[in-house]
Amino acid sequence: MFDLNTEILRWRKDLAGRDVCHTRDLDELEDHLREEIGRLSRAGLSHEEAFLIATHRLGPNGELSSEFAKVNPAPFWSRRFFWMVAGALMYLFIMNFAGAVARGSACLAAFQGLRGYELGGFRAIV
Repeated sequence: MFDLNTEILRWRKDLAGRDVCHTRDLDELEDHLREEIGRLSRAGLSHEEAFLIATHRLGPNGELSSEFAKVNPAPFWSRRFFWMVAGALMYLFIMNFAGAVARGSACLAAFQGLRGYELGGFRAIV
């Protein structure tokens, strides 16, 4: 059984998950959607048919979100910037951790009495 409110909520969540629409933008889009559904329902269409036609007239969610990204670029770029910074920090962490492990291994090897050329052979194996 088709539930109009559930479908509108699902449609809205899909747009909200794209992180480019503000709440007020989603409210305005939902108002337009509901008005169009009301017009189509008064014309004799079922709620399901009216929902499908109204969402088609508004456009695919991907196109809507790309249009809102043009108007509201801050959420789009702030999310990208966050992941760029997180990636750079992760890279630095991994490189420093690998360097610390290498230095610690060299210290342990020296403590065990291994010489430089033996460590070079061990490094070639690993």
